Amino acid sequence: MSLQGTHITIFKVEDKIEAMIKKLELWSLRLSKKNYDPFPNLKNFIESTEEELSDKDSKYFIQHMGDMQRSFRDYFPVPDISRNWIRQPFEIDIHQINGLTSLEEDSLVEMSTDTSLKMQFNQKSLEHFWLHVRKDYPQLSSKALKVLIPFPTTYLCEKAFSALVYIKNKFRNRLENVESELRLKLSSIEPDVQKLVTEMQHQPSH
Repeated sequence: MSLQGTHITIFKVEDKIEAMIKKLELWSLRLSKKNYDPFPNLKNFIESTEEELSDKDSKYFIQHMGDMQRSFRDYFPVPDISRNWIRQPFEIDIHQINGLTSLEEDSLVEMSTDTSLKMQFNQKSLEHFWLHVRKDYPQLSSKALKVLIPFPTTYLCEKAFSALVYIKNKFRNRLENVESELRLKLSSIEPDVQKLVTEMQHQPSH
C-alpha cells in the first residue's frame, strides 16, 4: 500500500524496495542467531510450545529469504545514481553528474547555489518543486518531470479502472455515460453538501 498514491515517485518506490532487501538480509542474520523478533507468529509459537527451531528449519528459512532477495533484485534493479540530481539538486557532486548536456549541467550548478530555491525545495514536494522551477530552468524541469510523473499517472489510470468496475456493476450495467460519475469518484475535492443543499433553489409549484 505504501507504493501506491498520487504523490508516489520512482525514488520513493526505490527507497522502499531497497529497505525491504536490506531487511531480508538483516532478518536472515537474526534468524541465524535464533532471534525471532522479525517473525512474531513464529516467536509466539516457539514460546508457547517451548520448543526450539531446528538448524535444518532455520537454514530453510534463511535460504527462502535469500531467494526473496534475489527475486526482488530481478524485478527491481539497483537504483540509477545518475538521476540523483533530481531528488538532491542542492547536494550534487559536479564530478558525478551524468546524462545531462553541458547547458543542463551549467543550469544545475546555477540552481544548486540559489539559496531561495533551496528554501522552496525544503517546503515543497519533489514534483511541485520541479514544476515551480519550470519557468527558469525549462530543460532541467522537463527532464526531471519525465522521471517523476509516470508513477502517479499509472496509479490514476488503475484507480479510474477500479472506479469504473465499481460503477458499472450488475445493477447498473446499462449505464452508458459514466463520465460524470467517474469525475466525482476520482476527484480529490470534497463537496460541501450542506452548502449545496442550502443554496439549492426549489422549483415553484405549478
